[in-house]
Amino acid sequence: MEELDEKWFGDRTDNKKSDDLPLVADESSTNENSSKIIRLAVSDDGSIPFCYMSAGKPVGYDIDIIIGFCNKYGYKISLIETDFADMQSGVADGRYDLGCGGITVTEKRKKDFVFCEPVYSGGVSICVHREEGINRTLQNNETTINRVTRHIRKTFVEGKRYLIFVRGICVTLIVSLVAVLLGLPFGFLLYRGTKRGPLIIKGMCRALLWLVQGVPAIMIIMSLYYAFYRNMYIGSILASITGYIFAFAEMCYRNIDRNAKRVDEGKFAEEYRLEFFDDIHFIKGLFKAAGNDVVEDFRDHVVIIVKASSVIGYVAAQDMVKAFDVIRVQSLETVTPLIATTLVYMVIIKIITATIRVKKKG
Repeated sequence: MEELDEKWFGDRTDNKKSDDLPLVADESSTNENSSKIIRLAVSDDGSIPFCYMSAGKPVGYDIDIIIGFCNKYGYKISLIETDFADMQSGVADGRYDLGCGGITVTEKRKKDFVFCEPVYSGGVSICVHREEGINRTLQNNETTINRVTRHIRKTFVEGKRYLIFVRGICVTLIVSLVAVLLGLPFGFLLYRGTKRGPLIIKGMCRALLWLVQGVPAIMIIMSLYYAFYRNMYIGSILASITGYIFAFAEMCYRNIDRNAKRVDEGKFAEEYRLEFFDDIHFIKGLFKAAGNDVVEDFRDHVVIIVKASSVIGYVAAQDMVKAFDVIRVQSLETVTPLIATTLVYMVIIKIITATIRVKKKG
């Protein structure tokens, strides 16, 4: 323990590294002895030097202790990266076996958790900006380019935090893209079900539309996550995708319904309901008569989904906004990651609006 204390609480900075956790090779493998697998939840908020993400993997004082335990007793780790609140609730309800990350022992928490012997005792202090004359003078004499470069290096390069940001971008794009690709045909099926389906199908489709229209998307996603997905490795992403499929399908339903009613003052939609023509002819006729409006609405709905995905951090999904929050905590920088996140969202939206164009008549 003295070696760990010296390593993680000492003044040296070049030795702040942990070995790789002995992770389970395949989450779905039946060859692994489940009694020798520890479901470890680590907080992505970061608690330096106890447990935090560096170069895409957890490191820290707590991690070294866990690695030593696993190596000695032959355990494997099933790693779950989540936020501090979900880590606590997950350990409390049995989803996770172990949580780490500089957790303070309190009398209230003792009622819900079993703690190891405390490894660190500390106090709470107030901090203010350090007014050191020479450093202040040097910073004032910096050029704008050098100042921006220094902030970017501190925010993203140190600790390879850019990997957190890249992963956040990927999660945002995956959730949005899959929701759009699956939500579009689902939306048409909802429209078809409400117009031409049997009575029970009409009732089910209308009930689903009523639910999606009346409940915020994040509440649907959280309900799906805690009811079906929370024990899955990528459960937060799957819950987010499912929730936004419902949301985008409802948008597509309204898009089709609104534009179909506008064609020949609703006669077009009524003829489809009476089965005067099939689905293919209906879609062709809809685009022929109101194609620009359909495409424009579709583009706007895609933009809405991309922006709406910014709240999926509530179910511990590591999207762009969550990546911004993690980087902000670890780097103690707020403005730089905030600007970077804003710019990436603007670029994504610009690409969408430039790709999905409406041809102007005349």
